Amino acid sequence: MNNIDLRGLNPAPVTPFTLDGAVDYAAIQRLGAWLGSIDGVKSLTVLGHAGEGTFLERDEQLKVIEAFRKSVDDRIPIIAGITLEGTKVAADEAKRAKEAGASVGLIYPSHGWLRFGYQKGAPQDRYKAIYD
Repeated sequence: MNNIDLRGLNPAPVTPFTLDGAVDYAAIQRLGAWLGSIDGVKSLTVLGHAGEGTFLERDEQLKVIEAFRKSVDDRIPIIAGITLEGTKVAADEAKRAKEAGASVGLIYPSHGWLRFGYQKGAPQDRYKAIYD
């Protein structure tokens, strides 16, 4: 997808879990298919704060992206939350998300900037490195 039109609804669904704490991929299929069927929904944003992205193991994150992508039959883009702190690891996370089927990355700022401030140009350097 080269041109993505996000004008409309862009829900950020939760990641459903089974009673024993495992990711519930069958529920993802139902949830994603339902959300994707709503008129005006332009994308799904997964693995953000509501999606428990920071609490999942790496392979679970990729499977969640794949499951939501399959749930909408590639009709709408999947936006994946990129939450790792360091620039290099965040860039690697974005690459894996793309390989798993994400069309867009929602890049979170480094929390270190909030605690310690940041050097001039640091945000731009981070986002450029992740984009590249």
